[in-house]
Amino acid sequence: MSAEPLLSYLIWALFLVLGLITLGNAIRYPLASNIHVAVFFAIPALIILIRIAAALGLLRPGLLTNAINTSLLLALPFVLLRLVDDFVGVPGWLVWTAGLLIGGLAMTAFVFPPPRPPWFVPLAVLSFTGLQLYSAVAFTHATASTVGVTRRRLRTIALGSLLLGLAVLATALTPFAAWWRSVSEVAALGAGLSYFAGFAPPAPLRRTWQDPELRAFLRESASLPQVPEEHRALEQLERSAAAVFGSSLASIALWEQGARHLRFYRDGASYNLPPDPGTVIGHAFVYRRPILGSPEAKTIAAVLPERAAEVRAILAAPLAANGQTLGVIAIFTHRAALFANDDLRLADLIASQTAAVLENHRLLAAQARARGREEASRLKDDFLSAAAHDLMTPLTTLVVQTQHLERQLRRDPTATVGLTTIERMSGEAQRLRELIRELIDAANAERAQLVGRREPVDLAALVREIGARYHSDRHSCRVEAPESLVGNFDQQRIGQLVRCLLENAVRYSPDGGPIHLKLSQDGDTAHLAVIDSGIGISEEELPQVFERFFRGSNVNDRYFAGMGLSLFICRAIAEQHGGRMWVESKLGSGSTFHLLLPLTQVSTTHDSERPDPGG
Repeated sequence: MSAEPLLSYLIWALFLVLGLITLGNAIRYPLASNIHVAVFFAIPALIILIRIAAALGLLRPGLLTNAINTSLLLALPFVLLRLVDDFVGVPGWLVWTAGLLIGGLAMTAFVFPPPRPPWFVPLAVLSFTGLQLYSAVAFTHATASTVGVTRRRLRTIALGSLLLGLAVLATALTPFAAWWRSVSEVAALGAGLSYFAGFAPPAPLRRTWQDPELRAFLRESASLPQVPEEHRALEQLERSAAAVFGSSLASIALWEQGARHLRFYRDGASYNLPPDPGTVIGHAFVYRRPILGSPEAKTIAAVLPERAAEVRAILAAPLAANGQTLGVIAIFTHRAALFANDDLRLADLIASQTAAVLENHRLLAAQARARGREEASRLKDDFLSAAAHDLMTPLTTLVVQTQHLERQLRRDPTATVGLTTIERMSGEAQRLRELIRELIDAANAERAQLVGRREPVDLAALVREIGARYHSDRHSCRVEAPESLVGNFDQQRIGQLVRCLLENAVRYSPDGGPIHLKLSQDGDTAHLAVIDSGIGISEEELPQVFERFFRGSNVNDRYFAGMGLSLFICRAIAEQHGGRMWVESKLGSGSTFHLLLPLTQVSTTHDSERPDPGG
């Protein structure tokens, strides 16, 4: 067998297989575009079958078969034009003109047997190649507004249309030069291969074309379980899914079990849709399988009424995970679905990944809520334990002293009360007052309501004054500060913060030692460092120092009383002034607490007059 018949048989095989595949798709998904694709490939398949039947002697060649073949061949570019119209739209006048022209030529083929009028062949060839060229240009132009696998397949189909037009033109030129026949055969083979790759790509090629967009979707979705708000994760998933299909819009509907409806979220608002199996989205949810269909008024009205005119098809796939249907993902396209089978497979894949992301997001959210409850319970237990311990000590002393006085006065009403006893009771009452005030400050810190009215304050003078109060033989307190450093502060709260840092420096330096206060200015910022030589803080515990109720593992509650709230309050005072705090420390070698405060007014939404913290 020579190369020329072998090439012809290969072309026939390609178009016959394409005819069978597209016919099967049209039967399975009877959409207009699928039917037009099936008709388009049924035409060359029918022409080839007629030739095979004639070659086998099953059909007698004659004028009728010639007219049928000619009419079928002429109809091929018109069906392709209708396919273009399905996908991107064609001016109505062009469809009608092409239909009348092709219809007229087909009638001529039946009316005039060969040899036909001299104008017939040039007009037929011009019509065929012109419509094929128009379709190729239209498909190529459509790629500008598509992405991913759809764009690649459209380019391939455009190439096939161009080559098929060239094959017919070369056949018409064969009488003038024999080599045009070879051009025709090669162009027809190229058209068959291009159409095969475009309309029925093999699985490896399809996966290769889908790979970039799928990888992008998987990269985007991988980080979404960490997004705290579910609706933000949904919005990102919708954008990523729409990009995979080259669509301008995708929407995820979540199943609300209690309300028994699907809920969409769009632009901050939610829309409810009942799971009606008569709609595309409801069908995907109820029967748990992907589906492609035309948009229904009910769905469009619920989900995107403002863009109803743009939607020509809906791809819907169920979001299923662990045997449950979480909802539906819907892709709204402004073009007919030209590749229904592959689009449905891809939608199912995207839906599976989306369901996994949502399931992971919900699991992480549930874990976070559980951790939050555990943390709240722990903080409550810590608070009760610390508050009970610290409040009980002075309260016990007061009760004991009061009972002692009561017994003494019952025995001798004229007895005098010792000054030492009164001083001890007064001291314990004052300690109770300080503890209660600390609890109130901690609550105000949580609500960002610690800092009150601000006014010009000489921070250098304030630090020197407070530092002098804490100077003693056991703890020498050295202050290094400029002559004056004025900024806008709540003086009482800043004083409270400095006193707290100095009290901690003294308390956690049980063996004594120097304390150094170093105040400096850096531009519009004041920097205060409080340095001690006390017990220090381990490196592992440094990040927790400013948390509520935290106390270092090296702190013995018997010798260092406290609820672990003072540094939490200090940080709140600093932050509500627009500043910040941090600590540097080494276990057993002392600590340095740093405070940065802006010297200019920093307005906050919570600035207002507050009660005197010392009142």
